[in-house]
Amino acid sequence: MSTKVAVFVDGDNLRSQHAAAILATASAQGDVIAAKVYGNSQALANWSDCVDFQIIYSGTGKNASDLHLAIELTELTYLQNLDVVVLCTSDADFVHLARRLKERGIKVLGCGEAKVGAGFKAACTEFRELVGVEKKTVENVADKTSTKPKPVAQQSSFTSDISKINWQIKAAIDATKSQNSGMQVKILGNYMKQNHEVTTDKLQGKSWSKHLKKHEQLFIVVSEGQNAKVSYKPEGFKIAQVAS
Repeated sequence: MSTKVAVFVDGDNLRSQHAAAILATASAQGDVIAAKVYGNSQALANWSDCVDFQIIYSGTGKNASDLHLAIELTELTYLQNLDVVVLCTSDADFVHLARRLKERGIKVLGCGEAKVGAGFKAACTEFRELVGVEKKTVENVADKTSTKPKPVAQQSSFTSDISKINWQIKAAIDATKSQNSGMQVKILGNYMKQNHEVTTDKLQGKSWSKHLKKHEQLFIVVSEGQNAKVSYKPEGFKIAQVAS
C-alpha cells in the first residue's frame, strides 16, 4: 500500500520560491495526494504561478489563514487516512496541531525558514529547513562542495553548459534530500527553472527524461512519465571530477 502524503503551506509566511523544494521533499515521502497553500490575496500573488499547488484564499481576518488550514488539514486526515503531513510554515502557530497529528500516529514533516521557532521544530516528527531563495541557490550550494567540477578551457560552450547543468542537478537532489528515494523528474524541472533558469531548450534531447538518460553514467531514472524519478551515481561524478 502506498504512503499517502498531503502538503499544507502557510502562504502568509512562506514565499513561493520554496515551492519546488517543498514538493520534492513531500514526494520523497510517498504519493502526494494534495498540495494546498493558504493565505490572503496579497500574500498568495506569487503562488498563483505554482501550478502543482491549490491556492486557497482565506480572507484578511486575524489568523484566518491559520484556522482555515488547520480545519481542512484535520478534515483531510480523517477522509484520506493520511500517513504523512508536510506542514510548511515559519511561525509557531501550528505547534499544537503538529503535536495532535503525531498523537494520532501521523508523521509530521515540518518545513520552514531558519526563523521558525524551536517549539515548532520539536513538535514535528522531522523538520527540514528551507534554504534562502536567491537565484542560483542550488548553484551556490554546489559551489561550496568539494565535488564542484573544475572549468575546462578546451570544452565547447555547449559542453561546458551541459556539465554545469549536470552538477546543478546533483546539487538539487542533495539540497532536497531526495537521493535515497529519488526526485520526481517533473519536480526537478520546476526546481531547475526556478533556481537556475534552466529550461528544456538548454538540454540534450530537449526534455528532462532524454537528457538524464543521455547521461546514464551520472544518473539513474526509474519509471516513466509522471512517475519518473531520478537519483545520481556518486561514482559517476567522481569520475567526471577526475576527468575535468
